[in-house]
Amino acid sequence: MFANDLAPFPTDWLPAFERRLAKGDLMGAEVAYIRGMRMNAMARLPTFVLRAAMSMILTGEHRKEAFDLLPTLPVEFRMVLALVPRAERYESLACEVLLMSGGKSPASFDGPLAALMAAVPQIERRDFPCFDHGSPIFGDLEPIAEALRNFLSVKRSTPMEASGAAS
Repeated sequence: MFANDLAPFPTDWLPAFERRLAKGDLMGAEVAYIRGMRMNAMARLPTFVLRAAMSMILTGEHRKEAFDLLPTLPVEFRMVLALVPRAERYESLACEVLLMSGGKSPASFDGPLAALMAAVPQIERRDFPCFDHGSPIFGDLEPIAEALRNFLSVKRSTPMEASGAAS
């Protein structure tokens, strides 16, 4: 569907999502989002089952937070798609990059991750096989924090040092 190798998500679900938002059907919009983005195995459930499951999962403050964010998604997604460059743009990146991914993240992330791995010269990838896209919000943050601490604790040269300009 995308000509851009870094397009991070499908968009064919956005019109149905926006219709549900316009009708005030926030749970329907949440379900359209989960199914459209193919977020996890739950996205394959029949709509009525997913809707019932999400009604039980999203409760209290989590529900309020999720529903408050839903109206921001269409604008955010369109902005991201408008700004997404091609992978070649990152070939001259002069800093070291940590790319983290979850083994249970949507399959639509695979292409952009592979394109970045191929394009970015100084990239380190850290995979978390048991994590999905929502794990940093709802899961155990310690493995992610540890990966960040390890990455950031290594003395790295600045772009100026790497080019010899700092001498």
